[in-house]
Amino acid sequence: DISTAAHNFPDTEGVGRIGLSMYPGDPNIMYALVDNFDPRPQDTKSQNKSALTTEAFANMSTESFLKLNDEEINQYLDDNRFPREFAAKNVKEMVKNGKIKPSALADYLNDPTNEPLPDVIGAEVYRTDNGGKNWKKTHSGYIDGLYSTIGYYLGVIRVSPSNPDKIYALGVPLFTSDDAGKTFKTIGGANVYSDHQALWINPNKPEHLIEGNDGGLNISYDAGENWLKVNVPSVAQFYAVEVDMAKPYNVYGGLQDNGTWVGPSNYAYSN
Repeated sequence: DISTAAHNFPDTEGVGRIGLSMYPGDPNIMYALVDNFDPRPQDTKSQNKSALTTEAFANMSTESFLKLNDEEINQYLDDNRFPREFAAKNVKEMVKNGKIKPSALADYLNDPTNEPLPDVIGAEVYRTDNGGKNWKKTHSGYIDGLYSTIGYYLGVIRVSPSNPDKIYALGVPLFTSDDAGKTFKTIGGANVYSDHQALWINPNKPEHLIEGNDGGLNISYDAGENWLKVNVPSVAQFYAVEVDMAKPYNVYGGLQDNGTWVGPSNYAYSN
């Protein structure tokens, strides 16, 4: 058993699913993605937290909201575990266009159906260069945002077949690292869905990726800088569909895990 404290690997009660990936060029090099739902140490809970408060949004004007710093808004959204599709850029756009008011950010958190989640360690990445005899956590701090719950069901990590320092971590968003897991960035796009389940890396051209998520399949030829959406076969699951009497008419549908959507019957395809 190489997943023990004797090998510098976490083995507490909070350790959940462990994803594993071996570097083809040297099988002694392996990465592990650990879902760790042990509580975060008390003295770190206040670090890197947004200065924005829920109460501040309750009566905030549109003008004041649009002047806020994007990084601070994103930190607030991450701290309060908003769905990943909400980021400062598109939230500001919705506020600017009058689709929502700043108070919507407070209303969401005051919704009794949105139960707060415990402040857990979350996703961690470990690497071994000697077949698991010794492991080392690749990063300092936390990989926030990869998992949005505890005991998550994803846990997939992949290492490039040509570069032992290039890895991909799959969770609610899709992360990649070019420095052996020291730092991560999100790769995705408007046509890439969330909840990432599978990743194939072309062994002959490692920039060629085929990625599977809750919205279907996406293909990239530049290591995730740009993606193609594979719309056939269609994988969305509608529980119910209805139309209205508008001209052109609109189509309404209740989607599995994705609320209720509406779109025009004469929709023009885009990414």
